[in-house]
This record gives sequence, C-alpha cells and structure tokens, in this order.
Amino acid sequence: MKNEDNAIQYVYASAVPQKIPLDIFKEIVQSSKENCLPEFYVISEQGKYIGYILLLADKKEDIPKPFTFLACHNGDTLPKETHKKILEFIGKRCRVNNWNKLAWLAEQEIQQL
Repeated sequence: MKNEDNAIQYVYASAVPQKIPLDIFKEIVQSSKENCLPEFYVISEQGKYIGYILLLADKKEDIPKPFTFLACHNGDTLPKETHKKILEFIGKRCRVNNWNKLAWLAEQEIQQL
C-alpha cells in the first residue's frame, strides 16, 4: 500500500534514531499484530482520502523519546473539528491499550487546537 509506505518513511525520517536501518523499521511496522503498536490507519471522509495515522512507541524507557511518535499526514490541512475528532480517536485507542505516552501526545495536540 503506497500510503503505508509514505507513513513509514515519514516517521522514519522524522523521528527514528538513525541507528535503526529503514528496512528493519519497516519490518517492525508491517509485522505488528492487532492491538499492538505500531497501528496504522488510512483516514477518509465521505470516501475521500484525507491522510494517515501511524501510532508508534516502545515501552522501554531507554529508547530515545522521539521513538514515541504520532504521525498524521495532512493533519495541518484538515478543518479544526475533523482534526480534533482524529485526535480524540487516537486518544481513545491509546487509553484502551494503556499507551500512555501516545495518549498524552494526543491530548497535548488537542489543547493546542
């Protein structure tokens, strides 16, 4: 899926420590199981592609902070209400799965809207 590749490359370029090769990072993302990080979503509204969300984190505290990452492609171009709904969805998914750092990131983004 092209959108998935775009999301993976975007997060890799933006936040992943350079010690991890892209092919290894991509394998980690694509081998994820249900209700485990990373989670990937394609967002559409009335059948039209809006963007994607890639939730990625590692529970180990010795991983650099940028490894906790919330990416939302096209997030800056969305109407405020749509952006808020997406962030609320992310927060809900994170709280259900106890992904506290990601839930915190989503809440911070909502406050900045």
